[in-house]
Amino acid sequence: MDASAKVTLSSLDLLEIDPSSQVAKEKYLHFGLTTNDSALLPMADVVEVLRVPMIEILPVPWLPSCVLGIYNRRGAMLWLIDLAHVLGYPLSFLPGSLLSTGMVIGLEIDRQRLGLVVPQVYEIEAYDPLQLKPPSAQLFSAQLLPFVQGYFDRASSTVLDPVAIAQSPLIQLPAGIHP
Repeated sequence: MDASAKVTLSSLDLLEIDPSSQVAKEKYLHFGLTTNDSALLPMADVVEVLRVPMIEILPVPWLPSCVLGIYNRRGAMLWLIDLAHVLGYPLSFLPGSLLSTGMVIGLEIDRQRLGLVVPQVYEIEAYDPLQLKPPSAQLFSAQLLPFVQGYFDRASSTVLDPVAIAQSPLIQLPAGIHP
């Protein structure tokens, strides 16, 4: 390329650059909680998404109702949790049901794996983390608020806190049983 073929940007060209394209966006998994409600989880904590027939979940007696049971994933035990039930919604899934299949969002928190069972997984979306607004008691119920990291106005989407979910007293297992 010869020197006369150089491309230069004028000050007018610089004004046309979209500033939002310069922002480092983070990825979030968008999924359904119920038929009417959806939420987001930061992809940094998501290790896999899989479809699980409820008949393949082994129920474990004497555990909280939101703990559906265990699932054999590649020879390892994965504890499955009904996420909507943890967040205050009615129980969505029944382990051992012949007619039901759930989507499992596999999380890894502090080197522990946990599967959150949800009815639907939609897509991965990117958002500017600086646009995340803090949660407030005016917007979220008292039962949901401890699990909310924030929300994006533009998408009307609630971002859940994977660590708060994993550490919830609602899903703590008896001593000697570890997810």
